Amino acid sequence: MPKKKIGLALSSGATRGIFLPGIMRVLKREGVKIDFVAGSSVGAIGAIGVGLDLDPEFMIEWGEKTKFWQYITPELHDDLGVINFDHVIRRGMDVTGDIDFSDFKIKTAFVALDLETSEPVVFNEGKVWEALRGAVGAPSIFAPLRKNGHYYVDSGLTNPLPVDVVRQMGADIVIAVDQGPIAAENMQFDHSYFHLPVFTTINRAHAAYKMFMHYGGTLHRNAIDREIKEQKPEIVLSLKDGLAKKHISKDIGFFEMGQAKLLIKIGEEEATKAIPKIKELVNYEESL
Repeated sequence: MPKKKIGLALSSGATRGIFLPGIMRVLKREGVKIDFVAGSSVGAIGAIGVGLDLDPEFMIEWGEKTKFWQYITPELHDDLGVINFDHVIRRGMDVTGDIDFSDFKIKTAFVALDLETSEPVVFNEGKVWEALRGAVGAPSIFAPLRKNGHYYVDSGLTNPLPVDVVRQMGADIVIAVDQGPIAAENMQFDHSYFHLPVFTTINRAHAAYKMFMHYGGTLHRNAIDREIKEQKPEIVLSLKDGLAKKHISKDIGFFEMGQAKLLIKIGEEEATKAIPKIKELVNYEESL
């Protein structure tokens, strides 16, 4: 029997994406070979590292040292985003160069949404860093990819966990990496800003921001849960489950980079627990 192929589906999740390098450290150590990888939003950034077969130790060092705001410039411009992502792209190109999808050692794809057609899009050819702009172009936050009259944006609410894409690429066994927020029912909405004696403009803006993030987090969590239920990946490595096991009820913020060591550790722990099941699946599939 030919060897069964393993696909890695990486979810959206903003700075929670530092969960992935801990997982890759374990998979590499245990000799689990990844044949395909597809990512949504920050999962697309992680897919670059996996696709190039970068050393997980390098990914961990890069993740721990990266200060998100150091590479982002707030600016309102005509590209429909208030945060300029160019600095992040240049930082990545310093590591990889201006690569094409054909340069990947592992077959790699990004998912995005075409705003013109409302259809999902899979990027798997051409310039990698150009495609990444479409995969992470969170509407109104990061400028989308504008190409051939179309706007391509983050698919975090339409296909936040591209299990279907890695299956279409040829994966027999899918490892889904859930980097989304904590369970929706456990999200705590902070009412404190609505009860301040002096409701200043700053307080109003902060309260509106927290409400928006709570709303977005709930939609995001539900979208990932829907994909897991419908697509039925063989293995799910879940950050929210890892946090729950440590009795951590506070979610990791959208732009929060101070928890890198914790997320990497949880990634290692969740992957280590899954290794027996992964090896069992591979051996079972190969024996058929």
